[in-house]
Amino acid sequence: MRQSMSTLNSKADNNNDNDIYDLPDLEESERELSERITNRLITTLPKHRASLQIGHPTLCKLPTHTIQAYKQLVSYLKDHDLTDPSTTEITIDYYCGKGLSTLKSFSNASPNSCIIGIDRSEHRLSSIASSSLPFTSPSSLLSFSHSPSSNSHIIFLRADIPTFIHLLDNYKDFKPASNRIYYPNPYPKSRLYTRRFYGMKCWAVLGEGNMGPVEVRSNWWTLISQVKSSWENFGGKVTVQEVKGTDDAMTHFERKYLKKGVKCWKAMLMVKFYGEEVKGMYVGRKYQHSSDSGWDLHFPSAVTVAAGETKIIDLRISIDARDGEGAETAFWITPRSSIYKTPLRMANSVGLIDKGYRGTLKVVVDNIKGEEYTIEKGERLFQVVGKDLKPWDWESVETLDETERGDGGFGSTGSGVVTK
Repeated sequence: MRQSMSTLNSKADNNNDNDIYDLPDLEESERELSERITNRLITTLPKHRASLQIGHPTLCKLPTHTIQAYKQLVSYLKDHDLTDPSTTEITIDYYCGKGLSTLKSFSNASPNSCIIGIDRSEHRLSSIASSSLPFTSPSSLLSFSHSPSSNSHIIFLRADIPTFIHLLDNYKDFKPASNRIYYPNPYPKSRLYTRRFYGMKCWAVLGEGNMGPVEVRSNWWTLISQVKSSWENFGGKVTVQEVKGTDDAMTHFERKYLKKGVKCWKAMLMVKFYGEEVKGMYVGRKYQHSSDSGWDLHFPSAVTVAAGETKIIDLRISIDARDGEGAETAFWITPRSSIYKTPLRMANSVGLIDKGYRGTLKVVVDNIKGEEYTIEKGERLFQVVGKDLKPWDWESVETLDETERGDGGFGSTGSGVVTK
């Protein structure tokens, strides 16, 4: 959902309230510095990705305690049948600190969920024992609690987070449904940018989106903007929103900042790929600009339309469109101007998609010329346009909200959501 945004700069997260300050705009020199760092990240991250396989000579020796913690976690998940993504939703809360965000996520979790909080500090994790949940700690590295009524699990793990991500990426013992990074240490000095989590090698794994959606929160606008830039370099579409409401604060830092009137932000990457071929169509779209009113649609496979033929083509994507207030809204499918280069025309000129429709999008084309025409896989001849012509942001999801109309009898091979 698109939000109006102002720039914000604040010092690093710490416990001194006097160290928080708010600037209305970035200085030109700071903006240039941020752009230079972003350019370095774009150059560095592909190199990081190539060196992430275990056994690569540039990968330092992995900490033993994190390997042990990872093995204990995998053993717990397997013993409780939690590794199947079709039956269990696993959420990982990285840098969970004293665990407030993990505990809140657990209290709001749906049945058959597993919430995992990870932090490297034994001191911070030790404070979680004071919660009302009956935690069991089979080792100094892992603690857990289980809610039999909802069959939900909460686990706290002491581990080095970059190492943990390396292990999960290489061994793939389970796949998270979502990932959260709330108020990480921003390392505001520019020379330390590689210590920021999105400058580390592990970010090349999370940034690709193959380990599930990622949400990042921070009160430092520079950090959010650089997260956004690095995600977009991986081909992701990023939604940035302002965090509001102290009652729903996810961390102690967030509650403190919001009470002080300091703006906080969250950047969300929601990605679901339908195989490598479709991934290549909607990811890495350098031509799509944030100001574009139309959101281009790809043909999932090559289609031949005979001379004089009218053909219905399934685009294999479902959309739940939302307006700026989050309410369902209807939208249009229109031809792109480049369609004039083909003998095809949209049979109904323009398509109105009602807000309750949940089936796959289809287009009807006429071949008005005297010879057949083949639409190439990935070709873009149509676009989604909102009623108010405002640009679209999009998130990919596993399912869409059910409606009275539903899919109207059409099948769906994939689902997505477009918000604005």
